[in-house]
Amino acid sequence: MAALCNQLNPERVVVGGKLAEADELLLGPMREAVRRYAIPAASDDAQVVRATLGERAELLGALILVIGKSDRAFSGRVRAAVGR
Repeated sequence: MAALCNQLNPERVVVGGKLAEADELLLGPMREAVRRYAIPAASDDAQVVRATLGERAELLGALILVIGKSDRAFSGRVRAAVGR
């Protein structure tokens, strides 16, 4: 994870799926490893958090893609909600 932070400089690392079920048992050591082994400029602001969407993540992501790509099928209010 520290190497990925060095390369990508993310603002947030979201841990999901089965790994998220471990919660702080996994996230605490992961945060410590990022803090210890990543370049400070790449890791100081990086947050390691648990995903909150659960099993719905894939479905919600697909739905947002469909809504974002469809100009005709949805009202202006829905398009505004997804930033289109």
